[in-house]
Amino acid sequence: MDSTAQTNQELMLALLKKHTLCTHCLGRQFALIGSGASNYERGSALIMSRIMDEIVSDNPRTEVLTLLAKTGHPFALGSLTRLGVSDSEDKELQPACEICNNIFDKAKQFAEKALQASKEIEFETFLFGSSFPPNWLVREEEIWAEYAIKHAESIKGHLNREIGKIFYELTGKAHSRDNPDILFVVDVDSERIEIKIRSVYILGRYRKLIRDIPQTKWPCSNCEGVGCKECSYTGKRYATSVEELISPILVQAFDGRGSKFHGAGREDVDARMLGTGRPFVVEVLSPRKRTADLRDLERQINEAASGKVEVLNLELVDKATMQSLKENSAKAVKVYRAKIKCESPITKEMLEKLAESFSDQKLIKQRTPNRVMHRRADLLRHKVVYSVRIDEVISETEFIATIEGQGGLYIKELISGDEGRTEPSFSSMLGIKCQCVELDVIEVRN
Repeated sequence: MDSTAQTNQELMLALLKKHTLCTHCLGRQFALIGSGASNYERGSALIMSRIMDEIVSDNPRTEVLTLLAKTGHPFALGSLTRLGVSDSEDKELQPACEICNNIFDKAKQFAEKALQASKEIEFETFLFGSSFPPNWLVREEEIWAEYAIKHAESIKGHLNREIGKIFYELTGKAHSRDNPDILFVVDVDSERIEIKIRSVYILGRYRKLIRDIPQTKWPCSNCEGVGCKECSYTGKRYATSVEELISPILVQAFDGRGSKFHGAGREDVDARMLGTGRPFVVEVLSPRKRTADLRDLERQINEAASGKVEVLNLELVDKATMQSLKENSAKAVKVYRAKIKCESPITKEMLEKLAESFSDQKLIKQRTPNRVMHRRADLLRHKVVYSVRIDEVISETEFIATIEGQGGLYIKELISGDEGRTEPSFSSMLGIKCQCVELDVIEVRN
């Protein structure tokens, strides 16, 4: 026997003399030595090798064989029977493991429970996790410290893998460590299984065809969503929203338990969103279905929200796409059409000079607008106007302009100046107070 093997066997005997361990937990102490074998197989190899060494010797030691038999390994129990030392059914030789309480014997039971709990859920990939009483984990850490064990695997990792192997055999579904459709969490103490289903993410674009609809549900400011006389007991400031016109149909289609609406920025309540629409992602929470006819869902949404909201190009994406959509919103280019009213008459030459002054990536300094100060921090933002085009002069005090700017630029304040909180502005450039009376977003370019 080489020195490493002898050292491992000496450690095994030292462990078993003081601690009652099952074959799984014995093998786990050597888990990181080599690969290609399960922890049970590692423990089994150590036990069988030692038993064979004892049996072929002239004087097999009963006390060693008894120690090995207490792991519950069938070869060890059978060897004692053959030597006439005891009956393999002797319960005193099969005490519960002091670390795991023989929890690995229930791995198949847990896998079957998970199968039963998930039979109505559509998924292709899975992962098992587990929750242990703290004192169980402390016990094994004390053993690691006591024997300076450096190659062990935690009981959690081992149990999760053992259940997962059985679940794979039962279902044929694929194990996924990074992004599983479904996560099973085994509570070892109660022997219950909690299911966590990965969200479904649906990317699309929406067009908001009328004014006075917010992007997301807007709780009543008086009752904070509870319901009061002021909001006709709806709990909402506005009757509906883009979110409420889109999300419920998707939640129903994917049999979800709720949703979150993620937009690439948002337009003002009184602004329309036209052109090719604004990118958005609906996150359906805990979906029991993962597939649906997206073209049919587009049709359902557009029929239900006809004249108010329209969706385009729905597709299934991942969480990273949703996060990228939100993170890149401030970098996107937004194009607006604004109807502007001035306090005094303006001339064509004044408007031409205005457009020219914003023609070369004009840097704008904006403090948080007065109109949103009640819900946003007072910050100084630096944004860029890429271009301004005068489209139509309606009267001597009104005109329509197309403004191309960086995401997050407050257009109404760019026009009015917001009492000096935005500089420069249309008002400061013209030397006349100006106000945006109608605003449409006509393009959002990521």
